[in-house]
Amino acid sequence: MPSLKDRSPALRSVSGVALRITPYAIATILIAATVWLGSTLHLTHTRSAFFLLVVLASSWYAGFGAGLFASVLSVLALNYFFFEPHLSFAVTSEGFVELIVFSFVAACTSNLVAERRKTSNALAELNRALEQRVNIRTAELKEANQRLQDEIEMRSRIQRELTRSNEELEHFARILSHDVLAPLRTISVSAVELRQHHDDNGFLELADHIQLTAEHIEAFIAGALSFARANSQRAMIASEVSMEATLQWALLNLKTAIEQSHATVTCDNLPSVRGDQAQVANLFQNLISNAIKYRRDGPPRVHVSARQADGEWVFSVSDNGIGIAPEFHECVFEMFKRLQQGSEVPGSGLGLAICRKIVEHHGGRIWLESKPGSGSTFYFTLEPSERSSAMSPIEELAGARAN
Repeated sequence: MPSLKDRSPALRSVSGVALRITPYAIATILIAATVWLGSTLHLTHTRSAFFLLVVLASSWYAGFGAGLFASVLSVLALNYFFFEPHLSFAVTSEGFVELIVFSFVAACTSNLVAERRKTSNALAELNRALEQRVNIRTAELKEANQRLQDEIEMRSRIQRELTRSNEELEHFARILSHDVLAPLRTISVSAVELRQHHDDNGFLELADHIQLTAEHIEAFIAGALSFARANSQRAMIASEVSMEATLQWALLNLKTAIEQSHATVTCDNLPSVRGDQAQVANLFQNLISNAIKYRRDGPPRVHVSARQADGEWVFSVSDNGIGIAPEFHECVFEMFKRLQQGSEVPGSGLGLAICRKIVEHHGGRIWLESKPGSGSTFYFTLEPSERSSAMSPIEELAGARAN
């Protein structure tokens, strides 16, 4: 006895044949029903119309083949049952003309109805496919929108946490500067007074060490406070900033260091930019202060210039200092990274890290070009202000000559 697996192809074949035969069987049944109805009602003038309806129905539901089959059966049934002589396939000239006309009309209408049905089915299939694609796309858009909403919410949460963290950092720096700097200043003043009242060399050396250590710690705390302020994005107040006026502000803060080192600071014509003037002044102050600290034997010389490139201003701060080896050009912008270890050069190791934070908060970049013994040039970019324009050719020539 064959198994179910062996019988399944045969069953599928029989099922396919049955599906193909079914429309023709239905057309045959409809013709037979029409013959019975016409014979019962003794139809005369409307007999062809009834058979034509059967042809149309067969064409609509089963296609042109079934409609053509129904047309042939209709012609035979009309000729045999309803035309003279009855129950005979003989036909008179009048009946022959009617059968020819019926056959032509039935074939044409069957073809038209079948094509219309085919087109209607194709349109319905296209509509279903389109609706399915629309549903899929709508679901994808909903999913993407949900992901976007989740990402926005996550970013908002991160921004709130970052703001809170910045506030805590700045608050900590204020407490540190208030509660630690005051005792350090007291220690430094006490060391100065002790040095004035004692002549012992060992004691004086100890007092100098205490004062120098206190100054280093004070510089570190001041740098930490400045870094905390630079790292707080909410502290940025963007406006139109005159870079020449901002440079003068920074030089005023460095007046004592400039006079003690006999430094010379020059500049070209500087434009206006969009930014926070206090932070930009701090940027200039840190770069010029570094140039003064890391100087060679002679008086330090610093030059500030600017040029416009790719829709932004590129500023440069050049010095004649000791220079920096190429392998350290990236790491100098890291926190607490000092190339000069020890106490011979004061500082906290936060100056250039603060510079990078300020420039990044303004949407710019900062980098340097330097070689040991050949000085250093620090570059940074800032966005131009709305009323800022490019330098005139005379200004560019003056800047080139100054360089």
